[in-house]
Amino acid sequence: MLQSKTGETIESILAEYRGRQGVMLHIFHRLQEAFGYIPEEAMKPMAEMLKTHPSQLFGSLTFYSELRTAPPPRVQVNQCLGPTCHLKGAEIVHEIIETRLGSPTW
Repeated sequence: MLQSKTGETIESILAEYRGRQGVMLHIFHRLQEAFGYIPEEAMKPMAEMLKTHPSQLFGSLTFYSELRTAPPPRVQVNQCLGPTCHLKGAEIVHEIIETRLGSPTW
């Protein structure tokens, strides 16, 4: 039994699916909806409930690109990489973003 507020939420989500078959992805989506990602501490109780090993769950989790294993960034910057954007000066925008944020964007 998990003792934190996060643990309570995980247990609550797992309880919704207890005794049902083929619910792994549903649980992953509910966890991500609740936390913004799938917490590592959810793997063991989820594996016990689904009668599998946590490594098998982690393999499935990392297979799906829409599922996150870490909290999402507070701010996410996306930049157009298409040919039209390059023609319109994407390199200049890229340099400004990189200079201001201090990290490469592509």
